Amino acid sequence: MTTLKQRLLGLLVTLGLLAFAVGFPTLLTLIGLSPAGILAQPVWADLLDAADWRIVWAGLGIISWAVWAVLGYCLIVELVAAVRNVHAPELPGLSLPQHAARTPWSTLVQIHTVGFGDELADLDEFRLIPYPAGDASALDTVTRSVRDSDGYDPEELHVVVIAAGAASTEGTAQLTQVVSAHEKRPGAAVVTLAGETAGSAAVLGVEGSRLLVPSLGIDLRAPGLTQAEAMSVAEIVRVTRTRTNVPVPVDDLLTDGYGALITATGALRDPLVDERPAPNQPAGHTSLLPEPATAYTETAATTENDVAALAPPVPRSTADAILAADPTIDEDLKLWRMGDKCPVPRVMLLGKLRATAHGVNQEVAERKHHYIELMTYLWAHPHGVTSATLADEFGYKRERARVEVSHLRKYLGTDPRTGESYLPTAPDTRARAEDGWNGYTLRGVLFDVDLFRRLRARAQARGADGLPDLVAALHLVRGEPFADLRADSWTWMFEGERFDLEFAAAIIDVAHLVATRTMKDGDLTTARRAVEIALSASPYDEISRLDLAKVADLEGNHAEAAQIRSEGIFERTDDYRPPLDASERTERIAGAPRRAAGS
Repeated sequence: MTTLKQRLLGLLVTLGLLAFAVGFPTLLTLIGLSPAGILAQPVWADLLDAADWRIVWAGLGIISWAVWAVLGYCLIVELVAAVRNVHAPELPGLSLPQHAARTPWSTLVQIHTVGFGDELADLDEFRLIPYPAGDASALDTVTRSVRDSDGYDPEELHVVVIAAGAASTEGTAQLTQVVSAHEKRPGAAVVTLAGETAGSAAVLGVEGSRLLVPSLGIDLRAPGLTQAEAMSVAEIVRVTRTRTNVPVPVDDLLTDGYGALITATGALRDPLVDERPAPNQPAGHTSLLPEPATAYTETAATTENDVAALAPPVPRSTADAILAADPTIDEDLKLWRMGDKCPVPRVMLLGKLRATAHGVNQEVAERKHHYIELMTYLWAHPHGVTSATLADEFGYKRERARVEVSHLRKYLGTDPRTGESYLPTAPDTRARAEDGWNGYTLRGVLFDVDLFRRLRARAQARGADGLPDLVAALHLVRGEPFADLRADSWTWMFEGERFDLEFAAAIIDVAHLVATRTMKDGDLTTARRAVEIALSASPYDEISRLDLAKVADLEGNHAEAAQIRSEGIFERTDDYRPPLDASERTERIAGAPRRAAGS
């Protein structure tokens, strides 16, 4: 990689050439030899006198100034490129501890950095320990560990990376001597950056971006890490350790229809529902869980907080508004269940991506996943999307965005119920201004995610009679939402509203409601099926695993239940570290008395 010194030298040369390119014509102008004056005269005046040699001079002037203009433009472009490509110096020592701290093969290794590495401390607070320059404790600790180890399988493994001049020569020499003199496996490695080497050390050289090991004949491209990059890596790791609950979004721009009454995943908005009574009091027929909360906590794998959050009583005014706002839900569900014979386009996102339609377009047929993404983007923006916005989000040119919309329009076809296009064309400029057109929108296309939230909303509106709608919503699920996304796509979702995560959580909530209700009612077949659907959508979810263990207990399958709790919850770990402590909710549910159905 080009060094900062080389870049600065290149900039000086570029500035000198640019000064010459601009200054030389200016000098000619000052001394009266520039063709600029001739060029300023009307060309046709020169052409009137064919014998006048000035027309030749004018032509040469045009060519010469054009050459200077192109040369100056190229030099300016090179100057800008040189400025933009100045790189911060890479610190050779940062890459080693960064990789060692996050690589599975080094999970047993303690990494000690002396004189640098503070920016990496958050990568692994247990294994990566930075020490200030001059601190001898790292060398002393590793020296004692090596001296005390005896065998070919040491329990403690260490890597010490020492910045130039950060540790005393005596301490480093003592450690390297102990490592070299160990008769078996010392379990330690010492890396000094630009320091003196011991007799048994392998000498590694760094020239530019090349790593050289002369004794082994190695010459390869070495990874580098700047201080800013190291800090960014540590910040990413720090963010992944933060676990906070984020409220489900609501579309505040919607003022009518069922969308104005629900969250993004179909639950009724908080201001539209009532609070449940005391846990030992029944909620009544207007709740999906009508009995007292304690009746469900005694039978199912739930808590009073779960019951209050998922099954609040619904006022009659809210229920009537929901039912009136979505009169076509049964018709749409009937069409959906027709499968590929459905006359209306269908888009399936609750599992592997699929779409069916009866229009004809070879372009869409060959790039189905791309157009499913485009349809989903339009569904996610019901207020309209302009071609300029599509161009920005998908990396199109604006002209291509219009072509993509045209291909999609042909694929979707015409709605037989209305005779209109599922993707109406953009009106002319005057009509846009008069009608307030905000962009392209889909009309009448069926999405499983939309049916899911509509069924969930109607289930809440129906209260105790809403269980069949929850079961119908779960039957739309075919696996993990948005399961097979193409690489380098769906950036707008990953950087915006995470519909994949939102609907995975919604499926878990609905399945938990169904399981809680049916376990209390003794319908263990429905309870197990609901939980299995939830686990197909979110295989590692703890709520659903606790539900499944509870169902197994009620079925009398206590061995299965114990295995689920042990392997799937309390002893599960996703890395080299011990299992995380169970949450308070999990501890409370797992510690509740267990019984079989009917006991």
